[in-house]
Amino acid sequence: SAAMVFHDPSLYLLGGFDGASEFNDVLAFDLDSQVWHVAGSMPAGGSRSGHSIAMLSSGEGLVHGGCPSNSRDKLREARRFSLGPPSLKFLVACWMNGTHKAQHNPSPPGGE
Repeated sequence: SAAMVFHDPSLYLLGGFDGASEFNDVLAFDLDSQVWHVAGSMPAGGSRSGHSIAMLSSGEGLVHGGCPSNSRDKLREARRFSLGPPSLKFLVACWMNGTHKAQHNPSPPGGE
């Protein structure tokens, strides 16, 4: 499944699964013009389904968990992003290790 969040004036749809593979697309639906457009994509390794998303009062958002492409393993990460102009930007990722300690990095362990 994909995750959707409202950030005025658009609805943003992130990721998803079509029965064969996960997506890393970020699509936006402008509520004023009633038009979909591609807002960007999640960084390498960001394709996922079954994740959650939330907007923060700062205008940034968080994408958490889900399952990566071609795997039913659950992701233990949260990615922070900005929807501000001129485009979508993923800012930082936080990975949870087996002891539940956060590790903050701009890219996943082993590179993007």
